[in-house]
Amino acid sequence: MLSLIKKHAVAVAVTLSVVTLLVVSVFVANAFNESLKQGQVYDYFARAQDAIKEGDYTSAFSLLNEGLTIEPQNQTLLSRQGDVAFLNGDYLLANQLYAQAGITQNAAIYYYEGLTALSKQDIADSLAYMEKSKNQLPEQYETLNITRINATEAAINVLKQTENPFLQQAQIGRLLIDQKASTLAINVLTTLVNDQPNYRDGYYLLGAAYYQKGDLEKAKENIEQTLSIDPNYEPALTLNAKIKS
Repeated sequence: MLSLIKKHAVAVAVTLSVVTLLVVSVFVANAFNESLKQGQVYDYFARAQDAIKEGDYTSAFSLLNEGLTIEPQNQTLLSRQGDVAFLNGDYLLANQLYAQAGITQNAAIYYYEGLTALSKQDIADSLAYMEKSKNQLPEQYETLNITRINATEAAINVLKQTENPFLQQAQIGRLLIDQKASTLAINVLTTLVNDQPNYRDGYYLLGAAYYQKGDLEKAKENIEQTLSIDPNYEPALTLNAKIKS
């Protein structure tokens, strides 16, 4: 009887040892896999940072996307992807990514709000958002800097003095193109040419905005309209050659 009890105790001890070993093995394996995942995510992030420094925003965005396939809710990756979209002029996508990262206020978001207000010819609101953007600006933030905000503010203050509303719209459209805000520029300039159907510069700027957006068909259409008004307008001739090349 004692012998059977001893054998049972040994069997239980062995079973417990095996179970413990299995639990430890699973824990170690999980920890290793988690460490491996974190290493892969860090590698993608580091490579994206290098691509950003080189101005290769397409590669940077793709690398961050690879990291997000591993950790879909990684707020650092989402936020950085928002920065890349902002740098590339895709402001709407940038705002969506910031929102996914839980960010509702930052310098980039306020800057875009300022451009949006400008597209509506709301100069006062536009300048107010630019001030908010400056107030939110971190010390080290390569996505946006004080020089760019100040330059945009100065340009807005100059066009604020323009009394002719159509000329002001053209100036706003040009400024938005300079800021890679092609969608906002197209909204402004479409309204302008609808109101002023013989305005050469309106069509030219609208063509330039579509060209920046990558819509070559619309760009060509508006540049041809520009040249129908002024066949010798040099900027339109130059852009037309680019579209055809």
